[in-house]
Amino acid sequence: MAEASPKVSVMVLNWNGKGDTLECLSSLARLDYPDYEVVVVDNGSTDGSQQEIKKGFPKVRLIENKENLGFAEGCNVGIRSTEGKYVLLLNNDMTFDPRMLMELVLVSESDDKIALSAPKLYVYGTKDVISHAGGMLRTYGTLTRGYGEKDIGQYDRKTDIDFLGVGLMRRSIFDEIGGFDKEFFIYMEDVDWCLRAKEAGYRIVFAPKAVCWHKEAAATKRMSEKARFHSEKNIVLLAFKHKFNLPEFFILDLLHFLKITATYVLTGNLPELKGAWRAKFWVLKRILFGG
Repeated sequence: MAEASPKVSVMVLNWNGKGDTLECLSSLARLDYPDYEVVVVDNGSTDGSQQEIKKGFPKVRLIENKENLGFAEGCNVGIRSTEGKYVLLLNNDMTFDPRMLMELVLVSESDDKIALSAPKLYVYGTKDVISHAGGMLRTYGTLTRGYGEKDIGQYDRKTDIDFLGVGLMRRSIFDEIGGFDKEFFIYMEDVDWCLRAKEAGYRIVFAPKAVCWHKEAAATKRMSEKARFHSEKNIVLLAFKHKFNLPEFFILDLLHFLKITATYVLTGNLPELKGAWRAKFWVLKRILFGG
């Protein structure tokens, strides 16, 4: 039976993102919803985030991890501490329409089989440029619906999608299927969780009336060696876990690897080159020895 305003625990993960996190919390304070708490999980920041959060937002519940547990396990720590019927998972570099949470709750309450209702994301600083209108899985990698498109109503229909990394999660399903897989550390942990939920018979639903804004890193910004390692490793880990068409997948993965290797060599991008090669050694070890 649907509830009028079930309790929601809003969870934000922070790691040395003080400025973005403080702006995010200010935006959350303006949500038009009667029963929600805000939880910030800090992953061992060294930029003074913890002190500023305590000073500026004394009602926010702050969980302080001693080290960077990664996005996956950091989120798990926060979610396990909550008691709401739902958990609203957010990135710290987002701002929100005041009705966003209410719109997500209305969608989630319409069907007990909805594991996650996902908002429409606009590019921060714009009124109608889409950042994310739900993700779909492809043979290799993922497809972000609407990225960079002007919103003229083409994604205004509530619909089932494969994944989205932010949204309103039903806490009981988190308990049933488990949390984010910490082996992912960062990247693709959200895709994995959504696929597990769908495999268990639940739905991931795009809620177009729930609107927020996401800060976009420049497309040309380079990743660190560690970030590139996890990015390349995790697409293969996802394929292993969810039994993709592996022969076709590995052909596409090889072509992708050759392309990025050539690019990194030509541009002198040694950190990402190292990260990509580390990922391939991880794949080889996984194939040979399992795990």
